[in-house]
Amino acid sequence: MSSVARNTAYLTAASVAQKVLAFAYFTAIARIVGVQNTGRYSFALAFSAIFSVVTDLGFTSVMVRDLSRSLDRAKQYLGTVLASKLLFTAIAYGLLALAVNLMGYPAETKTLVYLAGTMMILDAIALTFFAVFRATKNLRFEAIGIVIWQIVTIAVGGTVLLLRLPLPMLMISLVAGSFWNVVWSGYLLTRVLGIRPTLRWDKGIFWAIVPSAVPFALAGIFTKVYSYLDSVLLSYLVGDEAVAWYSIPYKLVFAFQFIPMALAAALFPAMSYYYTCSRERLAEMFERSMRYLIILALPLAVGIAAIADGLILAVYGEAYRPSILPLQILSASLLFAFLDFPVGAILNACNRQSRQTLAMAATMVANIVLNVLLIPRYTVVGAAIAALVSYALLFGLGLFWARRIAPIRMRMVGVSLLRAGIAAAAMAAVVLGFKGRVNVFILIPFGAAAYAVALLALREVTRNDLPTVRRMFFSQKEVVPGSENSTGSPQANI
Repeated sequence: MSSVARNTAYLTAASVAQKVLAFAYFTAIARIVGVQNTGRYSFALAFSAIFSVVTDLGFTSVMVRDLSRSLDRAKQYLGTVLASKLLFTAIAYGLLALAVNLMGYPAETKTLVYLAGTMMILDAIALTFFAVFRATKNLRFEAIGIVIWQIVTIAVGGTVLLLRLPLPMLMISLVAGSFWNVVWSGYLLTRVLGIRPTLRWDKGIFWAIVPSAVPFALAGIFTKVYSYLDSVLLSYLVGDEAVAWYSIPYKLVFAFQFIPMALAAALFPAMSYYYTCSRERLAEMFERSMRYLIILALPLAVGIAAIADGLILAVYGEAYRPSILPLQILSASLLFAFLDFPVGAILNACNRQSRQTLAMAATMVANIVLNVLLIPRYTVVGAAIAALVSYALLFGLGLFWARRIAPIRMRMVGVSLLRAGIAAAAMAAVVLGFKGRVNVFILIPFGAAAYAVALLALREVTRNDLPTVRRMFFSQKEVVPGSENSTGSPQANI
């Protein structure tokens, strides 16, 4: 198995394990601490996430890119980037503290934000250490770190929940997990690569990184803002309970993003290669990835919408009934979110990253405007609508530019969308027909079986598809000669 395939497998396995554990943990939090406290907890994380982009400003991505070409300057790069990011994190923490005070939040909420900011600082340090491993195309240690981080968080947080300790103690569980990652990554850096972390600021390296880091920094800012601003605005304009009612469906829907993320990571080096030698093969690979993601995303979107009420009430309880409609709305955005991954991969792989950044900027502006207009009137539902429109816009803009790169046959993609849509409708008919008479968790496998049968009957899926999917995920060496030496991009998709 090639290094790209191994990295994809490591990250996919770690992401799946982390998502499952995180889902169970957040469910326990939502049920035990109540709606208002869940909202405060979610707000603190969203608020710090927006400022976390200042801790990096694209330096990690540039370091990975440059060191993957030559590891000889690893110590100098690490020292300069680490020193720079410590300055960035100090600025980020100061801005975070200033903002939460200016917004007039109560003392407990401020404490939660301060603790989330501490986690932000620790994560910035660990990310810098792991970046060196990413440059060597060895993501096994980071994958282990992701899983153990979640286990440490759950162990400490579970104790807090069992003992009914104050809410800030719950945030300390995340700080503990992040502290583990700093210790783990720093130890491995010294033990495995023989590089001792030191602060050695090199003016030449710093100013060489800055121009290349700007596009990554802008993309990070745009993504963080349109991903987390809705929760912050809900807290500020509506209240803590609204944040909880919105966070539940948001986490449920986007817990599945590891699927297109893994595929995009595997596609990136292949698309880079075909861009230089065969636009037809590039288009074919893009069409196949769109088709497979349509087949995966549609049943998830339709299925979640169909069982939304039963799922929310069964897992989270009556207190979260207002989450049902937002979940149904957000489930529709799953299709656009999935399909945007291959669109982003082809733009970045074919030197059109500026177009992708422009699409993100337009999406951020649209998202801010929509949230400001819709949240005061429609609260949680307004935020869900804004998210749906934003993801559709991001995908649409990216697809417009992607079609100018290669001769993509959108008619074939449309046929797959139609067939998968018919199969998803058949699945929905089965689920809705038995809904109320059968437990919601028993409905899920029945719906999946109905969808699979419909796909086979429509010949949208054949026996030939499985080997193709396997090659796309795990046989990059066969697909793209030399891709095992790619500097490409599981890293960009973590």
